[in-house]
Amino acid sequence: MAANAPSTTSGVPPSRGPDERLESWKEIAAYIKKDVKTAQRWEKKGLPVYRHDQTGSVYAYKSELDRWLKNPAPTPGPEPPWKRWTKQAGIALAVVLVGFAVAKLIPGRTRVLPPNIPARLVVMPFENLSANPELDYLARGISYDLISAFGKLGNVQVVERLTAALYMLKSLDDKIRNLGADYLVEGSVRPAGENVHMNVHLIRVKDHTQCWSDTFDDTVQNLSQRITEIAAVMDAKVGRDLQLEADSSFLNKIRVFTASPSSSPAGSRIGTRNSKAYDSYLHGLYFWNRRGVESMAKSVQYFQAAIADDPDFAAAYAGLADGLALMGSAQFGAIAPNQAFPKAKSAAEKALAIDSRGAQAHAALAYISLVYDRDLPKARHEFEEAIRLDPSYPTAHQWFGLYYEVLGDTNQAIKTVNDAKQQDSLNLAVNIALAESYYLARDYDKALDRANAAVELDPGAALAHFNRGRVYLQKKQYAEALVDFEAARSSAPYPATLIPLGYTYGRMNDQEKAKFYLRQLEEAAKTQYVPAIYHALIYAGLNDKDRAFLWLNKAFDEHCDYLVFLERDPIADPLRDDPRFADLLKRIDATIKR
Repeated sequence: MAANAPSTTSGVPPSRGPDERLESWKEIAAYIKKDVKTAQRWEKKGLPVYRHDQTGSVYAYKSELDRWLKNPAPTPGPEPPWKRWTKQAGIALAVVLVGFAVAKLIPGRTRVLPPNIPARLVVMPFENLSANPELDYLARGISYDLISAFGKLGNVQVVERLTAALYMLKSLDDKIRNLGADYLVEGSVRPAGENVHMNVHLIRVKDHTQCWSDTFDDTVQNLSQRITEIAAVMDAKVGRDLQLEADSSFLNKIRVFTASPSSSPAGSRIGTRNSKAYDSYLHGLYFWNRRGVESMAKSVQYFQAAIADDPDFAAAYAGLADGLALMGSAQFGAIAPNQAFPKAKSAAEKALAIDSRGAQAHAALAYISLVYDRDLPKARHEFEEAIRLDPSYPTAHQWFGLYYEVLGDTNQAIKTVNDAKQQDSLNLAVNIALAESYYLARDYDKALDRANAAVELDPGAALAHFNRGRVYLQKKQYAEALVDFEAARSSAPYPATLIPLGYTYGRMNDQEKAKFYLRQLEEAAKTQYVPAIYHALIYAGLNDKDRAFLWLNKAFDEHCDYLVFLERDPIADPLRDDPRFADLLKRIDATIKR
């Protein structure tokens, strides 16, 4: 089916017969055996009613009304209609695509968009409505791919995928209130033999109008291109809406792109037509976003499998670069950095050789250049290129903040990460990074405020608890610090989460407990790689400077990425008065190209 569909609903799912649809308030009211005013009032409580864009007329489906009447939504107050999504059973695989735009939505008032500001878009994780949870990877992966497609277009600003995942736990009113929502995209997919059936809707938040809708039937090998086209069509629709709402001075400043099945947007991804490669890629995205050590290892394997099936799949190389870089970082500590980072760099460069417009690949290369190659001019260039290509990619802003940390410009680091927060106010990773920026600037009150926000966003996030714990640690609130460090350990039982516990007990002069965590590190090292920096920091907490510097020198030899931040980190304070610390900093600085 053509991608540039009409703005009224098209393509009713096959399970809905011709008598399933009700075409007016009168028909809807008669079906639910209420008067029209009651039906309209019930819409605000969640009654599933839809609107056509051009005429404003309403319609509904009997099966959805039946389900709602059996279990009416309890949410008080006005309830936008997109919250009401049909939960199809059987073999159907469903996807919910959610998008919002840039204007800050304040109760009772919508902010007018200033010139050159794109519409803000959130893509919720796709919902797998099949009975098979093993298909979650497909549902989530397609949503992540759609985010990448939107990120390269001109009229929308995309909220980061990890943030979108958090919205699943919040009410839709909260999502709109916190993000500033203008548009919603929703849809569903289900397998149909060798094809995938996809039904997609674009809804304008301010008046709950469905402005575009279409259905698609594609093979898996065509999904990547289809997602690009769907994103382009909705981007164009948003651009036209913005034109209509803006004043005349704004009209000549908005770029509108009109897509057709035979054309691709200027910033479109080079994807794959290999169905096996795309399936592996979706698996990779799914496991990458789970952010655990084991799941990250799986993501790397799937990206490698995608590349094996299609050696020209740029997005798979970019995903591989991200995965390997994180696996080699001190944060994950799963692969020695001198093994992980060169491979990550090669993958990022290959991605850019295939598609030089990939913001994700530029950001990955920038991060690798910063923490491993320690080539600051190269890192800056790649960060700026990533942000130029996709200004709404918050990870690029977030990592760019690390660049300024290495420079020692903590104020600019905070400003840069705040820019990322402006892109995505509820982004977990960005809130964690902002807490870290204030922590490194030794502004512990602000660091605690941001760390609290991160924990509130995701109480199960180990890194959020770690960041809050180390703020408490510097404030000498040891009991509170240990609670957070134990929470981090519970969420992520890996060697990395042993460090803050051992360090804190060392600072509390509880040598026995501190050494208990050291022994656990030593046991782990018998069966897996454990970064030398882990031992060094616990010994620093114990004030055993000789062993601390012994392990720091090993970390230097390993080319540990964390060392570029060592000078700023308050955790190194017990070592600063030792001349060996200044000598180590000089050796680290000698490896940095400025």
